[in-house]
Amino acid sequence: MKKLITFVFFLFTLTLIQAQGEWIKISNPDNNNDLHSIDVSTDYSIWFAGSYGAVLQYNGSIIIENTSFPGYNSNIHSRDILFLDENTGFVVSDDNLIFKTTDGGVSWTIVHNDGTEGVQLKAIGFWDDNNGLAVGNSGTMLKTTDGGNNWTSIEAPSSYDLNGLALCYENFTGIVGAENNILAKTTNAGTDWSITELPTYLSVEDMAMSDDYQTIYASGMSDYITKTVDQGENWTQYSVPSTLGNFILSIAISNVDHNLIAIGDEKGHVYVSYTGGEDWEDYSPVFTVEYERPINDIAFDGLDMWIVSDNGYIAKQTIITKVEPIDNNIPNEFNLAQNYPNPFNPTTTISFGLPEQSTVSLQIFDITGKVLEELLKNEYLPAGTFSYSFDAKNLSSGIYFYRITAKGSKNFTMIKKMLMLK
Repeated sequence: MKKLITFVFFLFTLTLIQAQGEWIKISNPDNNNDLHSIDVSTDYSIWFAGSYGAVLQYNGSIIIENTSFPGYNSNIHSRDILFLDENTGFVVSDDNLIFKTTDGGVSWTIVHNDGTEGVQLKAIGFWDDNNGLAVGNSGTMLKTTDGGNNWTSIEAPSSYDLNGLALCYENFTGIVGAENNILAKTTNAGTDWSITELPTYLSVEDMAMSDDYQTIYASGMSDYITKTVDQGENWTQYSVPSTLGNFILSIAISNVDHNLIAIGDEKGHVYVSYTGGEDWEDYSPVFTVEYERPINDIAFDGLDMWIVSDNGYIAKQTIITKVEPIDNNIPNEFNLAQNYPNPFNPTTTISFGLPEQSTVSLQIFDITGKVLEELLKNEYLPAGTFSYSFDAKNLSSGIYFYRITAKGSKNFTMIKKMLMLK
């Protein structure tokens, strides 16, 4: 299950570079246990959980083996880990077990154990500090209303395996993804559910949600993923590359740009899309593909993409670079600056300001109105000031225009002229 991470963005000078770097394998002292889950929900640490009680913490430089579960380790196969803050976290596991820590993972207390064997709890999430859900196979659904200290079984929208979960913080809306082509939505914390059956078959295995709780992706056993931008009212399907297996185990969304997503399959492939699923680039690590190691989970921590696999494999890669905060002011209104330098040869910088988070397109076109380049295409950006370095080496001398379109609570469009002189 991909976790929700919330960032506070200040004023930024941002250059987006769609370029692949190198995977960095993170040294892990516990290399015997399969890892199933990554949590990047807080600003304090990155957490990993897996088989035989494995709970690992990354503090920015090294992996720390965390205290696990005395008396349970031999049969703990953790499927999901989630921290609500620096101290409070949860692990869900096979045999219908839920563990809680209130001291940053130093110790764990079992908060749900009803003696049911064979039930895999797959995902956990919270609407607020008190109310949350955990879901698993055979229609298992548990609810808490006291901060995860006690859990009760509630009626689920399906008796099929429930594998994906996205809870919209503080408004009690949630989406559950199940096998057999089922997505179910609640608007009252799980009391009632409405079911959506997708037009093309998708057995949901994982879900990912943006930090504004509007954009949600689901992936699984299918040759496509599905996306909603209105909390599950409508869903759109996007094909995945044919080189992927038909079992997409994991999906993640970046909160720097909601069109930046990543998926991983059961044979070690990783693909990234900068366009919300319309186009894909191969980011597969050589190691996981060569040995067909499954990408059990994938997550974005700011600008870093993390993956975990079997035998304790952990790796990360930065795929968007050069974000530099310059101060803490947000512009009062939309603006598009004159490019600088102007005239130019062959590069110039285009700057613009956003008073609120917006979906942004930035285009270059000639005097006939023909679009020559799309520098940004429906890119999700936070409030701030941004600059884009435009390289016009493939253009001849002449007059060109650049246009910005920004869509948020208000819409903004502006066009400016520039001169290329070789």
